[in-house]
Amino acid sequence: MSHRQSVRFFGLCLLLLLGVQGAPGHAQSSDAFDGSRMKRDLDIMEVILDKMLGEGDSAYTAFPGNSRVRGIYLADYGVIMFVDSSEPSAFQFALPDLDFSLSDISGLVDSQVNIVRHDAHLLDKETHDDHGRAHRRNLRDLEKNVTEFLGSYADAIGQLKPEDKITIVVNIEEGNYRSPNESVVQPLYLQVSVAKQNVSKFKLGQLTQKQFSATFTSDQAGDSGTVGKELAIMRNILQTSLSRKYNPDFAVRQATAFYLNDVGAIFLIDASASPFEFTFLSKFGEDSAEQARVRTVKSGGGPSKNASFAVFKKNLIQLIADYGQTLKFLSPEQKVVVHVEGKKTLANGVTSLLLRLKKSDLDAFARGTIQLSELEKRMYSKQF
Repeated sequence: MSHRQSVRFFGLCLLLLLGVQGAPGHAQSSDAFDGSRMKRDLDIMEVILDKMLGEGDSAYTAFPGNSRVRGIYLADYGVIMFVDSSEPSAFQFALPDLDFSLSDISGLVDSQVNIVRHDAHLLDKETHDDHGRAHRRNLRDLEKNVTEFLGSYADAIGQLKPEDKITIVVNIEEGNYRSPNESVVQPLYLQVSVAKQNVSKFKLGQLTQKQFSATFTSDQAGDSGTVGKELAIMRNILQTSLSRKYNPDFAVRQATAFYLNDVGAIFLIDASASPFEFTFLSKFGEDSAEQARVRTVKSGGGPSKNASFAVFKKNLIQLIADYGQTLKFLSPEQKVVVHVEGKKTLANGVTSLLLRLKKSDLDAFARGTIQLSELEKRMYSKQF
């Protein structure tokens, strides 16, 4: 073969290779995944699901349109939408939407201010009975709206593989769905999963509504016994050890825990940096309530937000390493997943953090088989 023929042959091979890589059916490399786009899609899904779960015929709807909805993406699994339907605290602290919790400022409010207590549950028997029947209607509305959400909107979540799952987990507060004479200690969850490919087929008219619903994996279960106890202990460890008492510059505001059989133990953490200096006036309760004077809060000239978040992340990883192996109900291949998010950015360009570790790796660290540095190498860590 002449030199010119060799050059032409090489060029042809190169063109063929580029053509194959550019073909629509060719799988994208992991580097092509756009975390910002996924975060945007999940933010939109959170708003839609929150709105849909606020709709229903009941006058006592447990979803008033402001339920806490959290969407997270897990590589090699798909998307989980977690909904916390628990009712607001009995103590209503009606302040502007600031990026810290009541516990952060409880010591800053002037002592003469009285917090208004809303005794919404002091109902007579007849009203209580009506309440129970209404809550059961809410459960039917919930199942209906979850199905409608999956069929109408879930296909808009981009970058999912056909086999990836879209799972909705609703924490059903027992007060919302059970009559007063029913006693349930552990939270109850409604879990609905469907494969992305089946959502797409339904949107294209390749599945009827009945066929589409038949592809769902649906369950109502609670984290009872050992599972509930160990999840609660680990959640409290995270919430206590990462509180402002030990992490004054960047801390957990709230932690939620739940279990998925095909994933493992999942912990959702709301976190924020210390607030900067501000002064404001606010009201409690109704318009007639007295104005509350709140003292100025100072950041104290602490470290930068980036540095504070880095310390928080380091402490979080150490806690997972030290205590993750106590989740003994997990099988070796199941995982401990921690998702951290705040109302505002956690650090420059970072809005959320995802950590994932196999239980087998946590057990190896607990036995001393591997060191923390090796554990971190085996950890899936992603910032979006």
